[in-house]
Formats: sequence, structure tokens, C-alpha cells
Amino acid sequence: MHRRRFLMALGLGLAAPALRAEFTPEKPPLEYLERNPPIPDFKLDDLTGKEHSPGQYQGRILMFNFWSTGCSPCLAEMASMGRLWEQWKDRPFNILAIAMGQTAGQLQDYAAKNPHPFPLLPDPDGSVSSAFGVQGLPTTYLATRSGRLVYKAEGGRQWDSPRMQRAVELLLIS
Repeated sequence: MHRRRFLMALGLGLAAPALRAEFTPEKPPLEYLERNPPIPDFKLDDLTGKEHSPGQYQGRILMFNFWSTGCSPCLAEMASMGRLWEQWKDRPFNILAIAMGQTAGQLQDYAAKNPHPFPLLPDPDGSVSSAFGVQGLPTTYLATRSGRLVYKAEGGRQWDSPRMQRAVELLLIS
């Protein structure tokens, strides 16, 4: 409890209100998740067949981006996610892009034309997306090193903006 108060004093608790200024009414701010639920457990294979699950990223900040190749706001934010990844790749930070309702074949066609530095994970039956409670695309969650979801964003974002980088930075120091 004392650590949480300390982090709030450092600004972690102020990050969500500070982020609101960046978005127009059409672009909702990052939503702070009061209950900080645990990351739902799952296993998905990337396009090379490598398995990914939250447990293998213990001690790292995780960004879960739920998207689809048929979603134009999803595709629009992918480049900024790549730049965010490049900014933080040498730190304990990972991005997992989970393609809701898409097969590996559909993603391979997309990835051949649009390579990304982070894993693209097909979720063909939508079970992982459902476990997170995703209702629209794109939806993104940021999670702490201890495996708790702290921020949610519905709709596209400019993920490499200074305010979004600050949100990641605040999670890294927590």
C-alpha cells in the first residue's frame, strides 16, 4: 500500500488525467483501470510458430493490442506502435498484437506486405479477445511488470507520442 501511494505521488496516478489533454473528443483518453485486474492467461502462436503467453513476460511491461487487418483505425496505429517498440525495445517492454478473429494465413498475407518488429498473434476464435473483454477494435491494454492491467484504450492512438511514451515510462519505474 505504501509503494502504491509513493508511485501515485511520483505521478503514476496523475498519468491518466495528464493524457486526456492529447485527445480530441473523438479520441478518448487512456482509461485507468481502478481494479487493476490480472492479465488473462492465454497461449497463442505467432507467425513463426513461437508460443506466447503472459507468463513468459513476467517482470516486463506489456502492451496488448487487439486489432484486425480489416480495421482501418487498427492499421493506422500500427506504424506508431512500431516506433514505440523501437523507442523501448532495450527496456523491459513488449508489444503483443492480437488479431481478433483472424487466422495465421490471413496475418501472413498482411505481414508479408507490412512487417512489424513485434509479434502478430492470430486469435481465430476470438477467445483471447473475449477473455480481455474486448468489444471493439482497436482496443489496447497496458500491464505492469507484476501482471496487472492498468490502462485501456479503445480506438486508434498515436502510440509514439510524448504522452504515450510517458505512460510507458511511468509503468517502467513502478
